[in-house]
Amino acid sequence: MLSTLLSLLSPTQRYKKLLSFSIVTGLVHALAISIDGIILATGSTHGIQLWNIQTCKETSIMTHLESHGIVSSAIWIKTKYALGETLCYGTTLGYVMFVRSSPVEKQKYYQEICAQRLGMGLEVTCFAWDPSSLESSHITVGTHDHAIQVLLLSSSLQLQLVFTGHLDNTVPKALCFSDNSLYVFGLYDGKVIKLSIKDGAIMSEHRCQSVIGSAAIYLKKGMFVIDNATDRFTLYHLNGADPI
Repeated sequence: MLSTLLSLLSPTQRYKKLLSFSIVTGLVHALAISIDGIILATGSTHGIQLWNIQTCKETSIMTHLESHGIVSSAIWIKTKYALGETLCYGTTLGYVMFVRSSPVEKQKYYQEICAQRLGMGLEVTCFAWDPSSLESSHITVGTHDHAIQVLLLSSSLQLQLVFTGHLDNTVPKALCFSDNSLYVFGLYDGKVIKLSIKDGAIMSEHRCQSVIGSAAIYLKKGMFVIDNATDRFTLYHLNGADPI
């Protein structure tokens, strides 16, 4: 499988390690690199932490003292009305949190700007962000109770519900926006479901040949790769059920 993946890349496109550093923070359950490539967010049993990738030093973050559970998923987004990027992360208790850098240039820290508990308060398993929305940002949240929620983060930092969908027997593990649709990748059943973001209607679905431990999607090539939890990775076309 590894040889198949490498064959898709020319020698000049193959990756090499540029940097590594240790983080003493307990078990890490979520990682997210900022869009500009400067900040690494790590979510663990001890909460969320931010690290400057260039200096390998931790960046200060101000959050409320009460516990919202173990961090389970994280994603960086950028909105039209914000000067910097916003970190969105979820927890095992169903909270969705938003953190943004301080507007004061000389004060290099991040602060919590919004927090909300969703639905039944079960684990947030994944996020997706729609960068094409102009006035606000569409954010989709997957939770362990088979639910998908599309939310709108307004310029006033208010979360507005667009729609909620329930997936029979499918726990979403990864999500991806594509035009006016949303791809959902199921954890235990290996399903790939394409939904309309307008009303949540199922447009198509097929099943991978294994569970999906995690997934990375390459929309430009119409492909995705999954951790199949058996023998490393499997590569698929978005619209096909057979491995490449």
